[in-house]
Amino acid sequence: MKDEISRLKSSSKIELWFVTIFIGLSVIIAFYVLERCNIVSASDQNSVDKRKGVVFEVTDVIIEEKVTVAPSRTATQQKRLEAFVYEIFEPSLPGLQRNRSAVNPSILSERFGVPQCRSSQPDRHHDPVGPPENEDLVWHYPGMTLHMVAKVASRVAGRERPMSITAVEISNPNYCLKHSLRIGQPWSVYLSVLGPPLYRYQYQIIYESETVFDVKTGAILTYPYQVEMEADTDDNIQKIEWSWWSH
Repeated sequence: MKDEISRLKSSSKIELWFVTIFIGLSVIIAFYVLERCNIVSASDQNSVDKRKGVVFEVTDVIIEEKVTVAPSRTATQQKRLEAFVYEIFEPSLPGLQRNRSAVNPSILSERFGVPQCRSSQPDRHHDPVGPPENEDLVWHYPGMTLHMVAKVASRVAGRERPMSITAVEISNPNYCLKHSLRIGQPWSVYLSVLGPPLYRYQYQIIYESETVFDVKTGAILTYPYQVEMEADTDDNIQKIEWSWWSH
């Protein structure tokens, strides 16, 4: 009789253990399903469709999806774009061209005058320990900043040293850009002249290209670049940044 009672107690404990595990798993599954429903509901409420991209916002996490636009430029637009990318200004700045040849300081002074301020620092990107071969230079003008690099060894008193322009930022309409484009003009004007960008997201417009080689000769046809434009709420271009990935 005692053995039978012990067996029943043991069986009850096992059953109770299984019931406890089952209840625990059920609670976990129910909680998971509820959380998934909340996330889907939140994303449905906060998803915002933009003109050229989509933003999905869930609580404090924002995931941006940039929609790439396949360029369908005409041959004329492509030629204009490359001139706009590599030469920037109208008339062209002597020394600033596709291969970004060095520009003399006197050329910059003649065109733009004396900069508001200048700064320089050693370029240690390639060798952080040894003596720097290059010097990074930044010249600030009203509504324009020029980023340049020059050889340290070429710094000789009383003699000009060529400077290679590596990036340009312009936000002032006083600077005449290639093809008579200017800051403040509608985006539609740029689109007509240069053709469609690589992509557009809200007020950000990107023209970009990697290095393109001639398969027969190996010569570089297109140097890597990025041109980023910012439009305002009226779709007028307010700022343009040019940058090249190597110099």
